Amino acid sequence: MRVREIRHGLLVVLSSATVLAALPLPAAAATPANTPGVITTYAGNGTTTGPLGDNGPATGALLDSPAGLARDAAGNTYVAEYWGSRVRKIAPDGVISTVAGTGQFGSGPDGGPATATQLQTPHGLAIDSKGNLYLSDYLASRVRKVSPQGVISTVAGTGAYGYGGDGGPAAQSVLNGPSGLAVDKADNLYIADTDNNRIRRITADGRINTVAGTGAPGTETDRLTAPRGVVVTATGILYIADTGNNRVQLKEPTSPYARPVAGQGAPFQAIKELNGPRGVGLDPGGNIYIADTGNNRVLALTAQLKARVQAGDGTAGFAGDGGQGLVARVSAPGAVLTDGSSHLFLADRDNHRVRRVQAGRLMSTFAGDGSQSGQGDGGPALKAGFYEPRAVAIGRDGTMYVTDPQLGSIRKITPAGIISTVVTRAKAPHGMAVDSAGNLFFADAYDAVVRKLDTLGVLTTVVGRTRETGFAGDGGPATAALLGAEPQYIALDGADNLYIADNANFRIRMVTPQGIISTFAGTGVKGYAGDGGPATAAQFNPATSYASVAADHAGNVYFADKGNRRIRKINTQGVISTVAGNGAEPSPILSPPQPDGAQATSIALWSPGQIATDRAGNFYFDEIGRIRKVDANGVLHTMAGPDARPGEGHDLTSGGDGGPTALAEFGRAWGLTLDAAGNVYVADGQTRTIRRIPA
Repeated sequence: MRVREIRHGLLVVLSSATVLAALPLPAAAATPANTPGVITTYAGNGTTTGPLGDNGPATGALLDSPAGLARDAAGNTYVAEYWGSRVRKIAPDGVISTVAGTGQFGSGPDGGPATATQLQTPHGLAIDSKGNLYLSDYLASRVRKVSPQGVISTVAGTGAYGYGGDGGPAAQSVLNGPSGLAVDKADNLYIADTDNNRIRRITADGRINTVAGTGAPGTETDRLTAPRGVVVTATGILYIADTGNNRVQLKEPTSPYARPVAGQGAPFQAIKELNGPRGVGLDPGGNIYIADTGNNRVLALTAQLKARVQAGDGTAGFAGDGGQGLVARVSAPGAVLTDGSSHLFLADRDNHRVRRVQAGRLMSTFAGDGSQSGQGDGGPALKAGFYEPRAVAIGRDGTMYVTDPQLGSIRKITPAGIISTVVTRAKAPHGMAVDSAGNLFFADAYDAVVRKLDTLGVLTTVVGRTRETGFAGDGGPATAALLGAEPQYIALDGADNLYIADNANFRIRMVTPQGIISTFAGTGVKGYAGDGGPATAAQFNPATSYASVAADHAGNVYFADKGNRRIRKINTQGVISTVAGNGAEPSPILSPPQPDGAQATSIALWSPGQIATDRAGNFYFDEIGRIRKVDANGVLHTMAGPDARPGEGHDLTSGGDGGPTALAEFGRAWGLTLDAAGNVYVADGQTRTIRRIPA
């Protein structure tokens, strides 16, 4: 296997076809049987792969994106595995075990053993004086508690996303992406309620309130922007990692205002440059430790506010164990804490390790062997692990590609079912398409560009300017154009014209095979207008960056107008129309909201997202847990999944594999595609699998 390093820090991994062909694994062992009417998992084992490492040395264990850290009075260290959906414990003798989570993404019930309960993305950790372990589950919008007896319960959050409940019982409150946690000497629990731009506090009697932030983002002294870390002193002073404002703030208990002590707005030049700090910690001497995440370093700020680099040389990577911490390399450090011996521990997230800087400033690995989920290359795709597969595409030769944005990778699955990695270190790759020559195009969302991986493994940027956003360039070369923030979905038609869902600009852009970009649909104004006229004069409302675009072989283009609860089509003459949805909100008392067999334009849709097409003029879309089809006559059919409405749960375990497609459950259908035989493939982000619905 050869690795080619490309501009922008991306890696393209070139696997020898002859090596893959020589693997002694027949196709039948790598791909599941395709039985009519029966849904199966085509790729992904639904959890992390490789040896977990429990009951062995922590340095040999798998840690999947460690995010949170805590230590108890007995010297045990706890680690939250964000994408591993677990919390691990490292005993003083270095032996690791699991104390919460099964490794399966989900939200398990209260009242049972924490090790038998599913978690989603555990982030922050804290321990109170009674030995209770608190964990924030970011995507589940809950804070859970694990008692010393190992029983799990929910202490804050209902699972809904939003803000509410201040002044009342914390268990009835509404959170929005809780991250860092801290406990004070009175066992009050502090929560960095990240997406609410607040720090919330749960008092010992179980009531919740806001102690910092107004809820509105901003740099004013009473505001926070996406805070992710919090720590509290013995006197009740809070230090807050004000991540979105690139600063650390000090908040006294009697003041409604905070003041920056590091980063943007801080009075001391030595530590003004922070980049998305995510963690903050304290030692017994009053020194503050800051995980300067985007700058790949950990800083120490003395009680006199003098700064020094404690770990990391500012370059992402893994190096330096056994040497001085300030010249070592770390990758996106998150939580930080110290023990009574002034050892510094840091969650080295993208290196999948916990690192330790000893009192003499020597760096070492405390836990984790650097492995992660997303493994299994060279073997059957059914046994491979994904973080959160987001999109799926199939070339004319039957080769499948899967994006895994949290890993920054693209995986390839051969028609024989063997998986490999072809791109790493991309910046959140999402939607893909394969052209007639077998070149792979993908939207690299965080870089705001579209890239091409050609058949020789050479990677180039074909649309946009890396990390520059806006609207510019129509009529000129696509490489000089600007796209809006986080373009996520693309499509190719039969003539190899490329379409981009430029949702932030309320447009669909088109790039010809010659590389010239133009606006294909939309005026740049959010709304609903234009059906029956030219698409370039129409208005639409994608609502989120997740709204997709698709094109059929004839050149018709479909897109999800999520905010208007419609799917719209632009025909080969450039005329726009609605082809599914009437714009009304479905009635919650109907089950299903509208029956199959009706004209698709007469029904009320729940937020359509992903779209795929076939050569027969049918198109397919996901609708909150169901996969639906509109045939060439405009009639609606359900291909898989029972009725599901927002707020209703899904079975995130087997999802109905091996049973009728009508009973299948989908956790999060992030991507759809079809093969030449008409089988539908679904990238199910929550179950971490690729599912197949037979034709």
